[in-house]
Amino acid sequence: MSSIFSLLILAAMATPTSGSRDTDAVEIYHCNFDQQFGQAADVNYDDWPDHWKRAVGPNYPHYVAIGLEADPTATAERCLTIYANGGNAAVESPTIAVSRNFSYVAETRLRVSGLEHSRVRLTLEFCDEDRQVLVSEHSDWIRQTTGWKKVVMGPVKLEDLDVRLVRIKMTLEEGARVDLSGTASLDEVWIARLPKLTVKTNNPFNIYTD
Repeated sequence: MSSIFSLLILAAMATPTSGSRDTDAVEIYHCNFDQQFGQAADVNYDDWPDHWKRAVGPNYPHYVAIGLEADPTATAERCLTIYANGGNAAVESPTIAVSRNFSYVAETRLRVSGLEHSRVRLTLEFCDEDRQVLVSEHSDWIRQTTGWKKVVMGPVKLEDLDVRLVRIKMTLEEGARVDLSGTASLDEVWIARLPKLTVKTNNPFNIYTD
């Protein structure tokens, strides 16, 4: 009986709890805007996460401010924020190498406040070696959150032979009318790979008496 009880405890420990990350996931990228790739996320202290990029062009005016800000509610007390100011804005992470032998999942925290007409979404973009997007996985469009909201995208199974890279993108899109105030903040960006093949049993704890 003691052996069976021990096995039940181990099985319960191995079963992911609600809201936990997949136990089969292998992390390939993590940034909490204090640490990135295991190093400082802002080495030159310019309030911009190293290797991240903002979208540029006629539809993405530079007067829409984007930058790191202190926030005691963020995981590492820093987050990346877009400050709505009458225009579109988008920011994207560094690209990370991927393989079509795996599927991929991303998890972030998003906070949107003060927007009336604009909306925000996150996108997981899979690109070729020239960084051209071949496959995309989108979150829902969001105008408001109550504090931080966990956003999960995927798992995405890769079939395109040309996919080489992945990145995550946060986009603020103006509506029929523009917002001159409001913010969209990103925290705790995590991307991981998963096996393409998943095996499940018909018993919740994978334990059988016979």
